[in-house]
Amino acid sequence: MPEYARHAPTRSNHRRTQVPTGLAIIGALLSCVPIAHAQDNTVPTPPVAPTQEPMPSPTPAPETVTPNVPEYFRARRLSDADLKKKREGLFVTGLPDISSDPVAGTGYGVRGTIYWNGKRDDPLFAYTPYRAKLNVNAFFTSNNAQEFTLSYDAPYVNGSRWRIKVDAKIRKDPTNLYFGITEDTLNPLRLPSTPAGGPTYDKFSDFETARKTLRPGGPGEAAFVTDALSNRFEDSELMLNLKADYALGKNGRWRVLGGYEIQRLDFETFQGRDA
Repeated sequence: MPEYARHAPTRSNHRRTQVPTGLAIIGALLSCVPIAHAQDNTVPTPPVAPTQEPMPSPTPAPETVTPNVPEYFRARRLSDADLKKKREGLFVTGLPDISSDPVAGTGYGVRGTIYWNGKRDDPLFAYTPYRAKLNVNAFFTSNNAQEFTLSYDAPYVNGSRWRIKVDAKIRKDPTNLYFGITEDTLNPLRLPSTPAGGPTYDKFSDFETARKTLRPGGPGEAAFVTDALSNRFEDSELMLNLKADYALGKNGRWRVLGGYEIQRLDFETFQGRDA
C-alpha cells in the first residue's frame, strides 16, 4: 500500500539511531579517563595578584596667607557671612531718643554712629570690624537737663598692634531730688522755711503746691521768694577718658591696657537763684 510504504523507512531509520544504554555509559567513562589523567599531571599555578602601584601621599594644600597682613591679625578674620555683609567706605546709623519723666520732663535726642570701614582691597578689610568708629549722643529735656557724649574707637591703628579709645562727656542735670540724709527724712514732708511746729504734708501733691507758693522775703532775700526748688540740686560733669591697649603674642590674644581719665563734677543748690 502506498501509505504504508511511505511510513516504513521512517521507523527503520529510528531503530538505527538508538544505542544500547550500557554501551553508552562505558563509552562515556572511557572518554573521561584521558582527560582526568591529563588533569592529574598538570601542576596548578597559584593565582598572581595584580600589581598595585603605591598611591602617592596627598600633598598638603599650601596655607593661604593674605599678603601684607601680620600674623596676629589672622586669628581675627571675620566669618564669610559677616564679610559678605560688611559695607565699604563710610556710613552712618542713628536712632531717635525720646523719653518722658515726671521730674526731668519730656526728653528728646539722637544716638548715632559713624563707621569708617575702608575698601575691600584693603588687606585689613577682612580682619577688622571697622577701621574707626565714632558714637555720638545728644539729649535734652524740657526741664533743662542736657547730655552730650562722644566715643571714638580705632582698632589696630595703621595696621599696628595698638588700639585707641577716646570718650568725652558734657552733662548738666538740674532735676536731681534731695530730701536729706538723716532720720528726719522719715518725718512728714515740710518746707525748709516752715518753723518748728508748722504745717506738714502727707501727700507729695500737697507738698508741691505749697513749695510753689510765693511768700515775702526775709532779711537779705528778695521781695518775694519761693521754696519751689528747695529739694532739688544741679550736678554737672565734664569728662575725658583716654585708653590704649597693645596686643601681645603670636595671635594677639593677650592685651596690655592703660588709660587716663580727667573728670570734673560740680553740685549746686538753687538758693538765691531766680525761680
